[in-house]
Amino acid sequence: MGFYTEIKDFEGITWRVGDVIETGNGYLCSLRDLTSPIMTSKLVGLSSNGELFNEKVLAPADTTINLTSLFSCADGISVAGFGICVPPNDTALLLMLCLDNELNVTRRSLSPLPMPDHDGYRLDDFKFLQVEDGYFAMLGYLGQPTEQEIKLCKISSEGELIAVEKMADSLVAYGATMFCAQDDPNGFGLFIGKPNNVGSHVTTRALLYDNNLQLKKVSDIANWYEDDGHGNVYLGNIRTFNSMILPSPLGGYFVSSRLDQHTVHGTTTEHDRSSVLARTDNDFIIQPQYCIIGHFNDTVEVPSFYRSVDVNDEGFVYQCSMQNVNFGSWPFVNEGTHLVITKTTMDLEMIWQRHCLKNGNVYSAFQTLATGDGGCLVVGNVYDHNPELCQDVFLLKFNSEGNHEEGELQDENWVLNYPNPTEGNFTILGNNLVQAEVFNILGQRTTAARANDTGLALDLTGQPAGVYFVSITSQDGKRCVKKVIKQ
Repeated sequence: MGFYTEIKDFEGITWRVGDVIETGNGYLCSLRDLTSPIMTSKLVGLSSNGELFNEKVLAPADTTINLTSLFSCADGISVAGFGICVPPNDTALLLMLCLDNELNVTRRSLSPLPMPDHDGYRLDDFKFLQVEDGYFAMLGYLGQPTEQEIKLCKISSEGELIAVEKMADSLVAYGATMFCAQDDPNGFGLFIGKPNNVGSHVTTRALLYDNNLQLKKVSDIANWYEDDGHGNVYLGNIRTFNSMILPSPLGGYFVSSRLDQHTVHGTTTEHDRSSVLARTDNDFIIQPQYCIIGHFNDTVEVPSFYRSVDVNDEGFVYQCSMQNVNFGSWPFVNEGTHLVITKTTMDLEMIWQRHCLKNGNVYSAFQTLATGDGGCLVVGNVYDHNPELCQDVFLLKFNSEGNHEEGELQDENWVLNYPNPTEGNFTILGNNLVQAEVFNILGQRTTAARANDTGLALDLTGQPAGVYFVSITSQDGKRCVKKVIKQ
């Protein structure tokens, strides 16, 4: 089933979403307080239909708490995060909790985290990953103004710190996320930016580590980089901000990220962003036939923070992005944002896409969770243009068909294109269609058509085989993008 729930009345406290998991009786969400000098965290339990039924605030007197990760375990729920002791101690701690279904703490462990090698650095980023025999953590320390240091930690299933390795300075870049490695169930990977002092247009890398925190492989991630001779960059610069890598059950990986430069109507702008959902092989080479670019309309779109893509046991993939309708502007400043949720097969054939919550508020999505019923849950914060005001927490649930319990939420999945794949000719059907434009993988327009009484007829005969994107417009100004494969 679907639902939309807002958790309000926080009495001036802004609770930022941390993580969410599905439990036997619904969902559990972690929140952290961004308002108080002594950071606290809260756990919130919701039923399968979105009703709040339990919450627990964790606020020790001598330590801040920042719960970042939730896991299901054999004896309940495992919670991981970090804390900073209040002055004068100022020590960083690894916090591991085990909870029962009533959110009572049944086991607790605190272990000192390694301190940065450089004076004046502070713990700024903390990522956590569960593997078969325990956990890995990534600690990001930030100096002034932009100096960085990263340390990697191996942690037992009981929360004991086993080993620490400092990342080589030549590999350090901001914005890393962790993922499970395909070829090593006890190893891990980092999706990380490429240091600015390293040449070429490649901006992201995948680093693979073994169980002993030793670096095994470095893979640059880049594709779609073309120069038309006039300085225009098409579909390039994949960035790790708002990005993640997820292992695919078919082998290889899913990459959910954003593009930092793009050409729309012949104009290149560094501020225009597009969401990307792609599938790579085990060497992180992106296959163009397995790629969705959620763009070609004058909007700004970036994947949700923390976890923007997830896959369920049946092999369906879900991605959530945040979008606003003003070309070239950052989506969180004085303007409303809405959400775009996409469901695909593991070959990234789109099943449905929903554009929702277009009510003028600012929606910041943090977690996208594929649920056991074949649907997905998106969790984040919402406010009405003024980030200094208290931000409420929202949970948006779709069922397997992409429906919400109150019906379609400003749905734009109103078109059907067939046949797909096509040998050249294909048709688009939908309500009140006006026109469609077809773009190739370089962003170049190849053909266009105006609607008639029976829909839109388009022809790719004479165009090379490959992936094309169809930007479709309706009479009321709605737009959506469909992927078409030319054989």
